[in-house]
Order: sequence, then structure tokens, then C-alpha cells
Amino acid sequence: MNNISLKALLVLTLAGCTVASHACSCVGARAFTGRSDWAQEAFTSATYIAHVQVVSVLPGKRARIRVLERFKSSEQLQILQALDAESSMCGTGFTSGEEFVAWVERDTVNLCGKLFPEEPLLKALRRLAAATKSAAESHK
Repeated sequence: MNNISLKALLVLTLAGCTVASHACSCVGARAFTGRSDWAQEAFTSATYIAHVQVVSVLPGKRARIRVLERFKSSEQLQILQALDAESSMCGTGFTSGEEFVAWVERDTVNLCGKLFPEEPLLKALRRLAAATKSAAESHK
């Protein structure tokens, strides 16, 4: 799969999240512009991206997680903070045992930052992570 196809897959996956949430526009209008560089920008803007499983739900819209696979950031996150559903249309919560790809920006996960861990998405994230790592190593 070429780089443009990977980017298109991520755009469609993230755009689908917005459609599924109806009133939530947290992905932003850029997802619908068809710009091929949008997925790379979204990957770059996230502070942390990982396939995780919720081990336990904690007070204050937090969850203890087990990281199944990390795509961005060397940080060893053990706790995720959800954007409060009562203060935002893009808010969310956690359920013990749930598994998702956490797309974290500004230290919180919102509704559109909880992506289904489907194999095409995981493969695309692996390729973006490898390309980012390779680019960083070539600049050393």
C-alpha cells in the first residue's frame, strides 16, 4: 500500500468517527477536504497514539490502561484522561475491558480519539510510525 493510500485510509477512518458521533466535529473540517497530507498532520499533532485496553475505570473520567502496541511517543502511559462528555459534544468515557486505538492530543482522549482497532488502521499506523522513525534517524 503506498503512502497516499495509507493517508487516505486514516482520513476515512477518522472521518467515519465524526459521522458516527453525529453532533461531534472534533476531527475537524480538514478530514473532509481530501488533502492527502491530512493524515500525516493528524499523526504529527497527536502527542500519543497507542492500541490500548482499559484495565480498570478510575474516578474523574480516567482509566488505567494496558498498552498493546504504541505507535507514537516513547512515554509509558498507564492512565488515560477522557474529555468530559458533559462539557463537550466530543466527550467520552471508558468501560473496563474495552480496547481501542487512543489518539491523544493535549493529554486527553475525546470521542474521536477512540478508534476501532481494525487491522487496516493498525497497519497504516505501523507504517506511519516506521516512516516517522526512519525520517528522525536520517536527520541525526
